[in-house]
Amino acid sequence: MQPRISGPHTARRGYAVACGVAAAGSGCLALAYEATSASLAVLLAAGALPLTRSFGTIWVNSRTVGAVRATVHSLLAQAEYAGKIACGLAVAVIADLSGAVPALMVCGALLVIAIVIVQRSTW
Repeated sequence: MQPRISGPHTARRGYAVACGVAAAGSGCLALAYEATSASLAVLLAAGALPLTRSFGTIWVNSRTVGAVRATVHSLLAQAEYAGKIACGLAVAVIADLSGAVPALMVCGALLVIAIVIVQRSTW
């Protein structure tokens, strides 16, 4: 079987690009003034965000040995769920206090933070 992603850093770059596109979609949704541009922003973010999971899986599979791969995937999934709960509650509070636009901007900022963390990772 021929590998589809070559090079040790391709998955990390793909993850960062997917986060960047999703952050742009979130920001565009926050600033959208009419339904058409808002719909396109939702499609942009919703199309890019699931790719992060795929790139993360590829990244882990290329960097771990079979004996620990399932454990690493499990720990990453648990960290993802904990992050969704914590950040989701924080974004909900922001939305309640300040409205949808600041909450969507915070969502984009969280994705930018993910880009920085992934790019600084040496793993």
